[in-house]
Amino acid sequence: MDNKVGQVEASLPATGPGVTRSPNFRQIYANVCRTAFSNWDIQLTFSLGTNDASGAGLVEEQATVFMSPTQAKAVAGILVQAVLQFEEKFGEIKLDDQAQAALEQLPTANASAKK
Repeated sequence: MDNKVGQVEASLPATGPGVTRSPNFRQIYANVCRTAFSNWDIQLTFSLGTNDASGAGLVEEQATVFMSPTQAKAVAGILVQAVLQFEEKFGEIKLDDQAQAALEQLPTANASAKK
């Protein structure tokens, strides 16, 4: 298994002339994502879910990203492509029963793409 970080071929250009990194740039790890939307934007709040010493669940919000619905749809497509490429290289991603049940409740990407 190759441990190199893969570049998703469908991703938007992130390097090259005219691309700079903000001094406020930071990377975070998130294992929880909550979504919200308004008439004007879609919000993704990324959090770190852990347990305290007693075993109680804790969720610490790390960052919220706001984007236009158009950009959110483009990002959704890029994420689908990244997961497909990951699974092609490393094998199927197995979801636990709770995550699988939640995923099955979502409308399909195909239905969204047809609109």
